[in-house]
Amino acid sequence: MSILATTRTVARHRRLSRLELAAYIAQLEGQNTALIAGNTALAAQLDQAANDISGLSEDLRVARGENLRLDAALTATNARLANATSVGSLPQHVSTQPVPIVQRFESGPVLRAGASPLAAVTAPGKRGDVDKTQPLPVVTTT
Repeated sequence: MSILATTRTVARHRRLSRLELAAYIAQLEGQNTALIAGNTALAAQLDQAANDISGLSEDLRVARGENLRLDAALTATNARLANATSVGSLPQHVSTQPVPIVQRFESGPVLRAGASPLAAVTAPGKRGDVDKTQPLPVVTTT
């Protein structure tokens, strides 16, 4: 055989016959139909997802507004609580100035606890019960 005859024979055997070509085209058309159906299904899913996203974005907008409202209420509550529990906001009628130690006993001698100015009688039940109540010294702060 010549090289040309060999080439024709090899080329002839590599080509598809008309029947094989028709079957291959039918197979490709079936795959194309399946891909078109899949594309249509994916487009429908995409439309449904877009609808879900638009609904969820509206829910998110409402939830953010509610969050801002609750955050403002929480800030106001925290401010009231901080104001109520702050140490620096004592009532005005309570003196926070300590009485200096030097001035505590300027009006008289230091008394022992048994002879407190608040005790009406020093030895109750004994002869000579005498009321030895002393007036309390008035301490003024300036």
